Amino acid sequence: MQYSYTGTATDRPVMEWLNTYAFPRETAHSDSDAATKEYMKLCNRLVAHGTTTVLIFGTIYKEACQRLALCLQAQGLRGFVGKVCMDRWLLLLPQYTGT
Repeated sequence: MQYSYTGTATDRPVMEWLNTYAFPRETAHSDSDAATKEYMKLCNRLVAHGTTTVLIFGTIYKEACQRLALCLQAQGLRGFVGKVCMDRWLLLLPQYTGT
């Protein structure tokens, strides 16, 4: 989920952007409590802007995706939460493995 760094460094090449922003944030979501804090900020913003239904590909971590679904439910939002599946860079990023 790219909520916390939306619009950041859009002038950078994609791999530089992934290595600097996406992969570190994604790895941080292995901590479900930290992910939940970020998800609640997102859900609060969605409600504040009148959103009622979402489709979100959360992270590669199953428990964090389950927490995202609970956050949506707690805020009265309808949503489909998908677990990100990625294997292209696993050989280069061994710390970036899904569940």
